[in-house]
Amino acid sequence: MLKPDSYNASAVQNTHASVARRLLGITLLVLFFAFGCLAAGLSAMLLLFPGTALDSLWLVVVSSACATAAAGLWRRAVWGLWTAAAILAINLIGDTANALFAHDYRALIGLPIGGLMLAYLLLQRRSFTNADFDSRR
Repeated sequence: MLKPDSYNASAVQNTHASVARRLLGITLLVLFFAFGCLAAGLSAMLLLFPGTALDSLWLVVVSSACATAAAGLWRRAVWGLWTAAAILAINLIGDTANALFAHDYRALIGLPIGGLMLAYLLLQRRSFTNADFDSRR
């Protein structure tokens, strides 16, 4: 029976461990989207009673999108990356539209925050994969 070279086995384990380590920024984005999921879900439940189901349908959609993004980011899946990026981009467009058309200049605070989150996410896209083997970590 052949024994694997201990140096090569150690190198493979070290490489795999460094790839498997989750970045702090990605973990923080997961927590952000998980919180968004919980907040939107709670809002949806609260709005179900005074209005019609259609009034709160958009909150259910937002909650589902945030949950999907959080799960995908946690697994470091490419679809999670693009889901999170789309949510952030839509939020940036909404903040810009609110500032320009509704003259709600408080929305401008979301532009640098969302822009930085989106930039960070896209800069870290190399750590995302299409493989599902990372989901068990």
